Amino acid sequence: MLVLFALLGVTGWCCTGGIAMPGCMFDSLMDKNGQSLPIAQEVLPTGPDALAAATAASTSTLPVWATIRIMVSTRDMTDPSKICTHAGRSRPDFLGAYKKCSAAAVLTAKKHENLLKRVVPGAVKMHTDRLEVRPVRGRIVVPLFSGLCANFHIPRDHRTRGVGGADTILYGAAGPVGGASAWALPCAALGDGRPFVGVFNVGPESLDIVDTATRTVAHEIAHALGFSISIASNLGMVKDVNVRGKGFVKMVTTRNVVRVARQLYNCSELVGMELEDEGGAGTKHSHWERRNAMDEMMAGARMVTGGYYSALTMAFFEDTGLYRAKWGAEEHTRWGRNAGCGFLSEKCVKNGTTHFPDMFCTEPARRHEFKCTHDRMALGVCTIQRHNKRLPSHASYFDSPDIGGASYFMDYCPIIHTSEAFTCLYGTRLQRWGSRVGRHSRCVEGDGLRLQGGGLTTGNICVETACGAGVLHVRFVGDDEWYACPEGSYLSPRKHFSGGRILCPSKGDVCPPDGTVGAAAGHGPQLTSASSNSTANEPLGGEAGQSRNASRTGEQSGTARPDPPAANTTANHTGRGRNAQPPPTAPNRSSMKSTAAPEGQHNASSRMGRANGTRPTAPAKHKPCSTCSQKRGDHKVAAGARVRHSRTAGGQRAK
Repeated sequence: MLVLFALLGVTGWCCTGGIAMPGCMFDSLMDKNGQSLPIAQEVLPTGPDALAAATAASTSTLPVWATIRIMVSTRDMTDPSKICTHAGRSRPDFLGAYKKCSAAAVLTAKKHENLLKRVVPGAVKMHTDRLEVRPVRGRIVVPLFSGLCANFHIPRDHRTRGVGGADTILYGAAGPVGGASAWALPCAALGDGRPFVGVFNVGPESLDIVDTATRTVAHEIAHALGFSISIASNLGMVKDVNVRGKGFVKMVTTRNVVRVARQLYNCSELVGMELEDEGGAGTKHSHWERRNAMDEMMAGARMVTGGYYSALTMAFFEDTGLYRAKWGAEEHTRWGRNAGCGFLSEKCVKNGTTHFPDMFCTEPARRHEFKCTHDRMALGVCTIQRHNKRLPSHASYFDSPDIGGASYFMDYCPIIHTSEAFTCLYGTRLQRWGSRVGRHSRCVEGDGLRLQGGGLTTGNICVETACGAGVLHVRFVGDDEWYACPEGSYLSPRKHFSGGRILCPSKGDVCPPDGTVGAAAGHGPQLTSASSNSTANEPLGGEAGQSRNASRTGEQSGTARPDPPAANTTANHTGRGRNAQPPPTAPNRSSMKSTAAPEGQHNASSRMGRANGTRPTAPAKHKPCSTCSQKRGDHKVAAGARVRHSRTAGGQRAK
């Protein structure tokens, strides 16, 4: 197990306090900043304009509810004095201090481009695709701030003329962060209590993988929009409930959250959704309990995979009364799905055994043998370890009271732990272990697989999948042939291995069903840069209607997977399905096109496509499977959108 932990990059934690997991700083920052928010006032027209404004308001055709319009000011993200341009220099951390820039904190040209064109627009779009508000009809003056919000640049006319054409204004920064990946705060609210002004800081240290950064920023923006224990408590959404012998924990017990959670977990007895009770002042309470909702966007610790904007978070926002959810646009989650009431009410492991083997594990990792994570997105190891303390009674799962899983965020439940280098989608170290890495790759169970040149056993592996009509097809590392892989049958790879086979999974395990995400169109963000006069619509990519979001691909994607060839491919099958036929041929479905949007807005497809790497070529006569991968959204820029780029610290334009 020590060898595998070293490979995963977590050596040094095996027999001490657990695996380090960056948490969120939100609640501690709220305590530091102050829980009460100043009220942002509407600018009232005077003189001749007053009558015209009153007439316009009385004849307004604006809907009662409409897609939230989020404006983002990027002044602090483009000011060389506020971003790390070289290692060793000091820059503001926007918490009231200066930090010395590490090499990882340097905002390189590539990171800068990703931040402005992909991460921030993509994160904002995750919310605009799923939330509606009562639209603001006039201009709102940004009030003076005290506390942390005062560390951000606010254009002067935002405090005089006010901000128009937006339902929320966010001021973004990219100063060095250190421990957490990013953080955000609400700064001012409207009269009904809905946050209108917010700030966020994205650490350049976390910008290497666009999708992970995008979902991290979306998580933080959700806090700025009002996902917080303070708002939930003030609105009477939270109760204290005794769960799993932990004493009283906080639960959200509102109508939509309970309805969604009952459906997700297949538990009609559920009375509420647990909030996180670990992680200290920064993470505790303003997040879903990670043990129960590990792959949800608002779980309290950053994950390598997951981070989905599910119906749970949409239900929370709707139950505040400040937002309305676009039902049908929720992202699909796997963790705990249909696991039943026992998953929530009982211990994850009892006397060394578990009733939920798809999520929890009970056998320590063996040398060089990897296991699949619950979502089949990565390879990892079962993290059962000896701690340097006695674990709480509610987290006692084995004979010895100091044996348990690695993370207190998981109540020390043992799970398959992974790292970014071991994901099937972009893992940099997996090919040497017999895995084929790419946007459509998923983990499958291996049986006696031995690599050529030494006979090293490897456990489970990643294979590329094709989810056309009919049977699942796969292909292996070093072999571009497609092989039919009927559920429950065994398939032996012909190349790269000297022996062994894989167990073919169900299509449902690697190809989520239709309807996991609806086609709710949304508006992209408005990004303002150097001054309030330079408002511009920053696209996520290049040409109009084309997505260039290089990210964690294959999940929640509207982009089709490749179909295998129409002809039979010889494969070494054992068990049932030996003579299975490939999917029938059908024409390709064309990609979605964006339509023109009103000035100052992006009209966007609701699905965030994944474009990491080149999509494998498939014959046009096959019908692509548009629902094989878990669906995420893709920002597509409307034709004719005006774009203004800010210069980077080095004087080069971000492309």
